[in-house]
Amino acid sequence: MQGVFRDVQSNLESIFNELRNGKSSIKEILERTSSEIHELIENIIKFKADIDELFKEKIKAIEGLEKEWDSKRRAIDEEINKIKQEIGISGDLSPDRLEELTRQRKRLNDQIEELEKLEEKLRKEINERRNLIGKIRDCRHQLFEIRRKSIEEINSFLEGRLRLTIRYQSEKK
Repeated sequence: MQGVFRDVQSNLESIFNELRNGKSSIKEILERTSSEIHELIENIIKFKADIDELFKEKIKAIEGLEKEWDSKRRAIDEEINKIKQEIGISGDLSPDRLEELTRQRKRLNDQIEELEKLEEKLRKEINERRNLIGKIRDCRHQLFEIRRKSIEEINSFLEGRLRLTIRYQSEKK
């Protein structure tokens, strides 16, 4: 970068000297041009110093950020290695394989969650079935009682000439 500035400055200084020493009937234009080039040279020297300082500042800032990056990356790498050791994975696990295993774990966790929902639904259905079976049993018993009372009334009406009986049959299993 400094070489570029030196080359430009050198070229402009030689043009400045040629214009200042030039012999022409319109010497005034040459002098004004040389004055402008001289001002340009001074500005380039000033900007070069400013740019050098700016570069130094930015390089220091970038180096600081690089150190911070390395520090945080090191902490993350240590955490990853700690997790690998905790789950018993050796250091030869590639990032792609780890990512694949992570996706499989997520998919399996989703499936387990769905299975748990289905199991809960099954438990509810089984409980509902038991409740309905109990209600059916109660209704069958009530129906038997109604039939038994009706048979007693019929038997009392028949006054012993014929005796009807009813038997309760348990549910089939």
